[in-house]
Amino acid sequence: MKINLQGDANCVFSRATDPVVWPYIEAIEEATKIRPRKNTQKGKIEKIPVDTKFSLFEDKNVLRKAVRMRRSVLDFQPKDISKKQFVSCLASILPACNPILAEHCKNFLGDGTGRNFPHIHFGMWITGVQGMKNGRYFLLRNQDCGDDLLRVQHKMAQGENTSELVKVPGLPEEINLFYCEGIGSGEVSEFKKEASGNSCHQKIAEDCSVVIAMLSPVGEAIGLEARNYAYMHWEAGFLGQLLYVQAYQQGLGATGMGCFLDEETAAAFAVGPDYTPIYHFAFGVMVKDHRFSSVE
Repeated sequence: MKINLQGDANCVFSRATDPVVWPYIEAIEEATKIRPRKNTQKGKIEKIPVDTKFSLFEDKNVLRKAVRMRRSVLDFQPKDISKKQFVSCLASILPACNPILAEHCKNFLGDGTGRNFPHIHFGMWITGVQGMKNGRYFLLRNQDCGDDLLRVQHKMAQGENTSELVKVPGLPEEINLFYCEGIGSGEVSEFKKEASGNSCHQKIAEDCSVVIAMLSPVGEAIGLEARNYAYMHWEAGFLGQLLYVQAYQQGLGATGMGCFLDEETAAAFAVGPDYTPIYHFAFGVMVKDHRFSSVE
């Protein structure tokens, strides 16, 4: 079918004769340009020692299925998960436990040596894990967490909601999980409401077992190198994918939450403005989605 067109296009402007100038674009592009990272350490980069007792992602057939089958859940059942399931999910995002993460950690922040990794720690609302108190927790993801622990404790002591970090007993030594003592009444409904409120009042954050706020020193990292802003979000996305896969392998559901309240979340854990949330994530007992079926 032939179409006859008449008239002239009504151009608002011509980029050839009247180009639009965006003064900040070139500056942003230059600041975030990929540059070769210098290895300031002599010799070969040391690998992070990995504890193999967790056996994460060893069965490639199981892993392959989990990667293909995992979905972002739409609803959670307000039920508790086991402590074993919880520990397994945490181990998946720790360099000291997960060989996949340990292998690629040097690609993230810093000078390419991996010594400044990880930069993202977890503030957590735990409201449905068997054998664990309801409340706020803080997970330091580096094995040698002394400096970061002192930094977080100092920030919490200065905040309005002063609290003390108490190491959670009975967990593998690689998992540096701390309970925020002295915050809240201990009622599960209080923490569920707070987790949901800081996640834009999403119901999934109220019904799940664990809500994670991925906290990172954004200002400090950007001050070192502007492109670190992108690296931090890549790291957060990588951690989210690991949690998705491990939750599926544990018979659980998981979902990322892109809508959350920055300042309120940082204030809840009394770490702002040094640490800023860049991603929220939830996992727990999922409601099965019957809208689709998978072909094995």
